[in-house]
Amino acid sequence: MKNIIYIISMSIVFICCSNKYEEALTGTYEVSTYKVSDSSNMSNSMLSLNSDKSFIFICNHNKVRGTWMAYDDGDRTNVELEYKNYIIQGIASDGFNQIKIINGQQRLNGNLAEIVFIMH
Repeated sequence: MKNIIYIISMSIVFICCSNKYEEALTGTYEVSTYKVSDSSNMSNSMLSLNSDKSFIFICNHNKVRGTWMAYDDGDRTNVELEYKNYIIQGIASDGFNQIKIINGQQRLNGNLAEIVFIMH
């Protein structure tokens, strides 16, 4: 019984605590560059990665909310945004001051082909 309680409590600590990558990436980002398939203006969009592992993406008065996590795979630091059971993948670079979304950006905005955020 003690082992089960220990495993549950360690799981909660592991899930709830930010790692060093998440701590470094927490903050507000503005759009650096983007490409869209129509005439949408994304320049005033912003992404906020919160310390409670929630995120908000604001674009043209639309808000996308979800959860996020970051981890390092040995070659790069990956950022994953989860929104309505979809994973939006990104890569952090430039000393954690930049995030390039590499997969799933259409979930943020249907006309979005590419987007890069920089720390505000």
